[in-house]
Amino acid sequence: MQVPMVNNLQFSRVDYRASMNKIYAFVTCIDVGMNGKGKTKARYWGEVSARDNANEIENVIGYGAKWDKLPC
Repeated sequence: MQVPMVNNLQFSRVDYRASMNKIYAFVTCIDVGMNGKGKTKARYWGEVSARDNANEIENVIGYGAKWDKLPC
């Protein structure tokens, strides 16, 4: 899936979860930074209306809530 870069965040992967008839996207991005060489992971989540929709993923990256990596 081609997702445009948002605020120096490059799309890496997405996982979907459904709950109470809603779909939530959990997106992992790479924060490349201003110089384009960063490798820090950034994670965002948000509600989407459909799976595999690049525009929806772009909105989650730009406006979604942050989430930290869960402990294993």
